[in-house]
Amino acid sequence: MIQAIKTYLQDKIDESDADFTKKLYLGGAILVIGLVMFFYYQHVVYRTYHKHGAYVTQAAPASPVPVPDPVAAPAPYTPPTPPAAPQVEPAAAAPAVTAVSSNALAGNDTPGNLGGSMMSALSPSARPETITPGFQSVKTLDGPAAVPTARRPLKTPAPARHEAPLTEEQKLVKAAQDGLERAMDLAVKNPDAFGFAAGDKIDMVKLGDPVRVYSIADADRDSYRDAQSLKSILSPTKEWIFPVMLDGHICFILPVRCTGTEYVAGHYSRALAMVYEKILERWPASEGYHPQFVVTPNRTAYYFTVPELPDQNLTDTSAMFQYNPTLSPPSVILASWR
Repeated sequence: MIQAIKTYLQDKIDESDADFTKKLYLGGAILVIGLVMFFYYQHVVYRTYHKHGAYVTQAAPASPVPVPDPVAAPAPYTPPTPPAAPQVEPAAAAPAVTAVSSNALAGNDTPGNLGGSMMSALSPSARPETITPGFQSVKTLDGPAAVPTARRPLKTPAPARHEAPLTEEQKLVKAAQDGLERAMDLAVKNPDAFGFAAGDKIDMVKLGDPVRVYSIADADRDSYRDAQSLKSILSPTKEWIFPVMLDGHICFILPVRCTGTEYVAGHYSRALAMVYEKILERWPASEGYHPQFVVTPNRTAYYFTVPELPDQNLTDTSAMFQYNPTLSPPSVILASWR
């Protein structure tokens, strides 16, 4: 009987120990859950106030950062004053601003202090933060000031220069110069044929003024009458003659003709140069004479006339090689052209 009672009591004790252990575990779990919920609530409250700036203050007492009152209405926005021009002196280190609990500023011993302290230890986001000022010096702590460089103008290529087209007179002179260069290449080998004497500096030659060549139309030729002004029936052609000069002496004649839009130099003529020199000696320009050359399509010879003479004249240039050349009346020459 005693043994049965001992066994029964031992079972009751074991059952009571098991119930007590269960209750202990259950109580501990409830306590842990309560603490977690409490800490979580404190964490949410802290983050909410921290987001709205309720816990921000400045550690340096010289220039405290105003802490807005969560209850009072927010102050109107005032735009920041532009910073002064950067100085050459090194910039001072920016004061640190520490984020702490607004309850700590007020000095009130509230239950939030304990939660904020525990959350600062448990959650990294709840730890004090260092905030730098919004404006900093343009100089770095370990380098020179950033000075803006002067604006350099872009280098643009110079516009391409287009040469203006040559005028008709420039084309004429250019063709004569090109013909003169070719003629001088031959004159070096045979200077006598070009009217150069021994010892002449042929590299000093130059072009004289161009002389226009004229013609007479067939209708004007047939209707011409004696004593009629020959100058009135002269028509300019597209041919000029250039005297090639050296020390005031005409060495040879260089003709230039216009073919369409181009000017072409012809073959030089030493004989025409000799005739032209004789004509200018007898009727010089200094006395007001201006001889003119005349050609006809059916003949290759050149004719000349001196309009300033009292009698109308038209003479073959070959007549100037005679001992005592005389001028011919225009009617005689024009009749020979029919």
